Amino acid sequence: MNNWRDKVSKDISEHLEAQINESTKYKEAYESASNKGQAQLWIAIATLSKQIFDLNLKINYLEGVLREFDKKIKESNEEIERSLKESKDDVKKNLVDAEKEMEDFVKKMPVEKKEEIKEVITEKKERKPRKAVKVKKIRKIIKLKKPRIIKKSKTSRNKPEKKKSLAKVLRRF
Repeated sequence: MNNWRDKVSKDISEHLEAQINESTKYKEAYESASNKGQAQLWIAIATLSKQIFDLNLKINYLEGVLREFDKKIKESNEEIERSLKESKDDVKKNLVDAEKEMEDFVKKMPVEKKEEIKEVITEKKERKPRKAVKVKKIRKIIKLKKPRIIKKSKTSRNKPEKKKSLAKVLRRF
């Protein structure tokens, strides 16, 4: 006997078998109907409808979560922009304060040193060197001491400090 299910194409045969298996769960219901085939079809339609309803619930939930996530991202972006603006304002204020302090310092200097500093500043405006270059030149002019950098000893760089025995420590005394 030829089975009609064997003639169904492979791309939907798995889906067909899944629906038949799902509808067989309700075999007792459609066996009691006068037209069993039609009852089985309606049960298959009902299971498909239930699957679609469940998928719609999941999609609606995910869409809501994505909307909330989008709102949070926008809020965090606005907060980041506000903090960046505040930090820019702080930097500008600090630069203005530093310029005022420098001007006050320059006013107290001898005339020759002032002229040299003005040359350095005008060079900066003309070719815009990095700040480090400007600071180095001004240090030379003012003859400030450079900050000392403390170097680590070669033994403490990569090796952990060895524990000394108590006897070795006591020998020193």
